[in-house]
Amino acid sequence: MSIEQRSLMARPKQLIPDLVVSFEMSEHLPIVSVEMEGSKRMMILDSGSESNIITESFATTALASEGETFVMGLDQVPMLARIVQMQVIMPSGAIQIEVIVKPSGKYPDSLGLLGASFLKKYRKWSINYYKQRLSFWE
Repeated sequence: MSIEQRSLMARPKQLIPDLVVSFEMSEHLPIVSVEMEGSKRMMILDSGSESNIITESFATTALASEGETFVMGLDQVPMLARIVQMQVIMPSGAIQIEVIVKPSGKYPDSLGLLGASFLKKYRKWSINYYKQRLSFWE
């Protein structure tokens, strides 16, 4: 992985992206809208998170579990969570991702989290906070 820092007005060195997705900001977090299992969902994009995470109340469909794992958030409290495969519909097509379904907690259940395991589905990606868009190269 690499990080490229450049002037806002400089032209990027990369080729034109295969996919561009707009996002909104909530405090310091980019929020993207994706379609998961037939429903539009608002998801926090967190490149520092190892996993994709949703809460039980957020998982409205009956999803077959592929196992369980312990997860630990910022509160440092481990909890048991299910692992499921979900289909995410992006403008470029559908992709399958592994998602951790954790019990509801004190954090908002209305938002899920897309982490590094979502981003690594793409060969290259870029976040432009100024223009509020994500660019993906497949």
